[in-house]
Amino acid sequence: MDNRGDKWLEVPKYTDEYSNGVKDFLRNAFSKYAIGGKIRCPCKNCKNNKWHGESVIFDHLICDGPCPMCVSYIYEVAHTTFSTKMDHDMGMGGLEDNFDDMFHGTYHNLENCDEGLSKGPNTDVKNLYRPVEDGKQPLYHGCVRFSRLSFIVRLYHMKCLHGISESGFGDLLDIINEAFPEAQLP
Repeated sequence: MDNRGDKWLEVPKYTDEYSNGVKDFLRNAFSKYAIGGKIRCPCKNCKNNKWHGESVIFDHLICDGPCPMCVSYIYEVAHTTFSTKMDHDMGMGGLEDNFDDMFHGTYHNLENCDEGLSKGPNTDVKNLYRPVEDGKQPLYHGCVRFSRLSFIVRLYHMKCLHGISESGFGDLLDIINEAFPEAQLP
């Protein structure tokens, strides 16, 4: 990190140091993460859930102040020396439902690796694949929109976005199970 670091978070919002820190942060964040001229806004109200342009985010950070966890994380990552396509593609707005694509290419070039192995998977492999296969099952008979796994992941995503507690999330799952007994949820 540079000399200023994230110390601007600790000074009053009306100071030049704060304003300059916001400008430095935005310059670093936009150079690294901007998609279509926007990044996720790290202000106290948006909490990295809404995408805005540089001037709007500047106003939000000056008026509302930053969410320290959001700004610190983005600021630190913005100073790393590596960048991957994943850095730019990790949006919170959409959630892919095709979980097979997540592992595409993970085990490439393994066509001839089964020479000398016994027939069939061992017990550990069977135990690994059982939950994966269960997760691919439809949420309920005739459901084409959600698999069991994709539905749980979407619910968990909502839990994280909206700050639902673990006990609240558990209660929500209980109510869903009561209301929809044909849905096979944990």
